[in-house]
Amino acid sequence: MAVHNPLRVLILDDCEVIPDTLCMILNKSGFEARPVYTHRAAILAAHAFTPDVLLTGFNNCGEKNGCETAAEVLSFLPECRMIVFSGSAAAAPVLQEFSERGYAYEVMAKPLHPIDLINVLRGPAGPFMADEPRETPPLPPEPFWRRFNKIPWIFKRRSALD
Repeated sequence: MAVHNPLRVLILDDCEVIPDTLCMILNKSGFEARPVYTHRAAILAAHAFTPDVLLTGFNNCGEKNGCETAAEVLSFLPECRMIVFSGSAAAAPVLQEFSERGYAYEVMAKPLHPIDLINVLRGPAGPFMADEPRETPPLPPEPFWRRFNKIPWIFKRRSALD
């Protein structure tokens, strides 16, 4: 499968606001992204859309989990990059099981920051655990007027009665 230009991303999660929001952000960032909300819709969309990347949540409303969906997509799109994101510790044993079966999924933790996702999508593919904290920008310098709140005032304002 050839990599498309722009990169095609299929996003699966049962909480509709997550794929919808990520698709808006990715589409405005130069990707071609489509949302899906169920396992069945993901399989149908993957056949029609032929994504370069499948980004799937781990738990998808009692249907197959994200690892199972990714495995099924890999059966007909073997070059598709798989990224599983989860906020649940219960995902770890299942991810380990699929790893032992030979599946190399990239894993990201929820909450999934869009900037982190964009950096991952633009970077090289490969199995990883995105657990390094994002570098936070330095705080802006303190405004001049705030410094006065820290000065101990020894003079009191005199009232008109003094």
